[in-house]
Amino acid sequence: MTVNLRGQVKRMHVGVYTSPGSLACHRTKKALDRYGVHYELFDVTRDVHAARMVQSLGYDELPVVYVRDTLAEPEHWSGYQPGSIDELARFAADTAIFAPADEAVHGIPVAQ
Repeated sequence: MTVNLRGQVKRMHVGVYTSPGSLACHRTKKALDRYGVHYELFDVTRDVHAARMVQSLGYDELPVVYVRDTLAEPEHWSGYQPGSIDELARFAADTAIFAPADEAVHGIPVAQ
């Protein structure tokens, strides 16, 4: 667990936006699974909000990986990016706390 100087606990949510049959999506999920990174999966062919999220970020390639951290600006990338996945895995291991799925949908915190 990481705590900043204000005593805030770092929590992370990882969303992976995919489509069925995509090799890059499969490889990304497999790499995240291998590292033990927890993520929420969104199928852009079945979820209109997920498709809009990808579009709003300006991507036309899947998967899109969107990482929201309570102590930093969201980060995201598209395509199979082994270097980015490695970096995320190191960060996730340091964080060790993940936001429950109902706390963030498509990178937007749910109102309390």
